Amino acid sequence: MLSTIDKNNIQGILPYPFKQYVDMVIDEPLDRAFTNSILDLWLLELDKIVTLKDTRYEAGKWTPGEILQHIGDTERILCAGLLRVLRGEPGCNIVFDAKEMVLGGGASEKRVDKMLEDLINVRKATHSLYRTLSEKELQKEGICWIHPVSVVALGYIIIGHQEHHLRIIREKYYPLAGKKAVVAGPGSAGMGVANTAS
Repeated sequence: MLSTIDKNNIQGILPYPFKQYVDMVIDEPLDRAFTNSILDLWLLELDKIVTLKDTRYEAGKWTPGEILQHIGDTERILCAGLLRVLRGEPGCNIVFDAKEMVLGGGASEKRVDKMLEDLINVRKATHSLYRTLSEKELQKEGICWIHPVSVVALGYIIIGHQEHHLRIIREKYYPLAGKKAVVAGPGSAGMGVANTAS
């Protein structure tokens, strides 16, 4: 089923930043998009990220370690909300404060390889869940930050949210490898998947 589902199955107009995230995913079936998103994680240059784990390319921006943990945290929360929608829980609204979660996450105390391994496992679990869904379930809708979002759209949002943050790592942090950058301190960011501050 998932191999036949693509962006054409997304109904209605997605608000910012959800449309931004969906647009970051290339036009391919959702099943393949999940597979490729896992490959993108495996292809990260771990040595550079380890070196830069607690670095900020600008004061107040999230570090690479915080970014990796944020991607996984966001996906876990979105999937918990997804399950509530799929199981018919009334009045379910997916919302959380990403800034507070990053500040309380303690990413600087964790190993990059373990955070990346965890993120890959989270993505595999999300992919596995989506592969179990029926056509009817894929078209269900829930509320995410007051906006109605379909299960199909949420899958692309999860993948695109990762791509948004991996681009920041590749474009803002990789060039800093071997160079002096801002030392880690308290970060600042927006709310949930709408965050673009890193």
